[in-house]
Amino acid sequence: MRKCILLSALGIILAASLFAQAPIPGADHRDQTAQTLQKAKKPKGTNRSFSTVGSFKENLGVLDPTFVDGIARKTFIESMDYKSLAEDGFVTVLTMDSAKNAWLSRVCKDHFGPMELLMKNGVVVSDPGHLLGFSLLVTCDGLQINGILPDSAAAKTGIRNGDYLISLNGQPISKRSDIEKILRLEQSANDVILSVRRGDQTLPIKVSIVEIFQPSSPWPDAFSRRNYKLGITISQFRSIPFPDWGDQQGWPNAYPVCTDEARSKTLDFSELYLSDEQKDAGVVECKFFWDSDSMGRREAALKMGSLYSTTTLFFISEDGQKEPRLFWIKSIGPSDSYQDLTDTFAVAYGKPTKIMQMPVQTKSGSTFTNEISTWDNLYSSIEIARYGETTNLLQVTYLLKPLAEVFDKKLAEERAKKAKTL
Repeated sequence: MRKCILLSALGIILAASLFAQAPIPGADHRDQTAQTLQKAKKPKGTNRSFSTVGSFKENLGVLDPTFVDGIARKTFIESMDYKSLAEDGFVTVLTMDSAKNAWLSRVCKDHFGPMELLMKNGVVVSDPGHLLGFSLLVTCDGLQINGILPDSAAAKTGIRNGDYLISLNGQPISKRSDIEKILRLEQSANDVILSVRRGDQTLPIKVSIVEIFQPSSPWPDAFSRRNYKLGITISQFRSIPFPDWGDQQGWPNAYPVCTDEARSKTLDFSELYLSDEQKDAGVVECKFFWDSDSMGRREAALKMGSLYSTTTLFFISEDGQKEPRLFWIKSIGPSDSYQDLTDTFAVAYGKPTKIMQMPVQTKSGSTFTNEISTWDNLYSSIEIARYGETTNLLQVTYLLKPLAEVFDKKLAEERAKKAKTL
């Protein structure tokens, strides 16, 4: 099982960087080397395997879950096995530590490259480089900036693809997770200073913290669900740390997963579901998850007043070309929290714009009342709906009107197409 997890993780990470690599010759020779090393006598407790999938440089990997400490790594570096790997073009080593964390390092000619945490308990850890608006590639020469997001904080600075990240606010950066830790400590500041290496120069570059933790929306009075304001882009959404105002006690290290990610298609994230109509309209769905040592991967709740509710966020592009923006947020909970929630929303937004009551009669003849309270402004609305006695459910919906109209138009177009086939 452990070996399968490692193989899956290696495939995910290596496939992600194929676009930046060129084919290199000698695949048959490396296949032979891998087979020879695989059959060779291994130290007690070793479960080593060698992968040469494809003919791209990033696909030449070594899996070894036995490197649980620095001594084991050092022994391997000094071995003939390692020298053979470096000479034959193997570039990746994936290891598992005693806490079941997976780590990636590069096989360099004279050393291992930076070690990088990839996943825990089978879940891939996202790249926190996107907090600043760029992705990072682990190389033998350090962490290299290789993808700057448009309209991000980084895009408005002098950062370039190919720069090597050295430090953040004077604190050395040796792995991507260092960025998130430092940024969390610096949230009260207006900006941070990145130090990057470009050729033989070391350059200081200022990046706005305000832009990172206060994402913008073109609709200024749109409602917000905690830190997630209607109208923000999906990149801005991903850059916001999960709220820690008491929530982290129940959901430590919560993270979002969206349907535009490959891992969302696995059984691990089966809670993510889009209807065919939503898919055809280009909708992207996101939910929060967290990893428990005892219970495995779980869906995380986002606190709303005193209610811990599961929350789903939906994004759509304005024109099919621009980056998707948040237009719909849906949270659910028990109906007995309805009055407490409406009173709390009234404190934040005043009395509801309208309250609608809908009597419902069941087949058995009993009746109950659904009630919907609505807060409305120029660009957005909030609805709290209580669904009577039989379902014991309430639903809170945030809706951005301009993008909801885009969604409705796309649905109408798709239905019109289907109608022609009747």
